[in-house]
Amino acid sequence: MSDLESKTMLLVEIKELRGVDDRGKAYEVISQIIGPMTEKSKTRGPDDRYGEVDDLDEYDGEIEYFRFAPKKHGGLASAHQYEGNRWAIAYPLHEGKDEGGMFYCFLPLKSLAKIVKKINKKIKKAGLTPGEPCLESKTWYNGSDEPITVAEDEPEEEPPYLTRVNMKVKKLFNPKYDMDRICKCGHPYHRHFDGYEDLDAVGCKYCKCFTFKEGKSATKSKD
Repeated sequence: MSDLESKTMLLVEIKELRGVDDRGKAYEVISQIIGPMTEKSKTRGPDDRYGEVDDLDEYDGEIEYFRFAPKKHGGLASAHQYEGNRWAIAYPLHEGKDEGGMFYCFLPLKSLAKIVKKINKKIKKAGLTPGEPCLESKTWYNGSDEPITVAEDEPEEEPPYLTRVNMKVKKLFNPKYDMDRICKCGHPYHRHFDGYEDLDAVGCKYCKCFTFKEGKSATKSKD
């Protein structure tokens, strides 16, 4: 089954992490704000509970990827914008799917302001600086189970003519080449062209040499 999926989040950037490519450093900082799920945090109310580490990949002791996801709708999560390496604390406002492609997210501005205040408080409590809040909305297509029907090509009508392409390479006179350079045949460069027929490459006028090849030892013309 295929459908469209949509997600809308309220983001508050962590200024100290702007441009940071080190995932380990970002994880250390964001852990102070969201923090892994603990037995103590499980007893807290839905407005105060921490998010849990949803994904964490390590290689040789270094963190290559991590993602904090909300334990339930309304919890905090981590967000990473690869362009510019910007890290933020995210609050999911809407997440769902609809085959018709219609999505709605209604939330009063006062409620958004309360959420921003809550996130700012957590960021400042960790000794960090919150950036300007913003909204991010993404919609993507998900699904590939439908059968794909490929129409058979109709046979083309035979053309009245067949086509054949002939390619011919023609050697032309190079006016920038040294006219007095000597060929292996012992005659200068310019004598290998017909001066009366648009300088066609007709071969040497004095011998049976048809292609000019500069002689390394020949330094002077016989002409």
